[in-house]
Amino acid sequence: MNFTDLRFNGATLAAAVFAAFAAVTTALNELPVWAMFVGWVAYVTGPMNLKGAAQSYICLTLGIAIGLAAALALKEITPTMGVYALAPVVFIVASLVLSLRAAPPLNLVPAYWLGIIIFFAAHAEPTLASILKLSLISGFGIVIATIVHFLQMRILRR
Repeated sequence: MNFTDLRFNGATLAAAVFAAFAAVTTALNELPVWAMFVGWVAYVTGPMNLKGAAQSYICLTLGIAIGLAAALALKEITPTMGVYALAPVVFIVASLVLSLRAAPPLNLVPAYWLGIIIFFAAHAEPTLASILKLSLISGFGIVIATIVHFLQMRILRR
């Protein structure tokens, strides 16, 4: 494959069109476009198939929930520990997430980290509604990434 290959360019065009569509759709709904793209990235961290998309989504959503739990823990212990509150919270979160690598099929460690990043980057309130909103936005990214992947595979096989 190279820049002059029509299949390569067709696969690139397909991804670009879907990325633009997804970005505009997300923005029109006044949702953070970056969170949708983090979902897209989560898709490519696992097996790029339908089962992998489901695994990525579940791990990403669990990561968002872990982020919420970490935020609640920090809120409770920061007043007494200050910046040192990060140490036990990060230790526990890292231990949990890294231990999950031994728990197939939910062992997509990068997707957990991406979920945690989504939660903190969104500066979301630690509520179940936040988990739902952020998991739906990032889930949309996973859906778009899955569609693009299968479309590109079809284009590249021709």
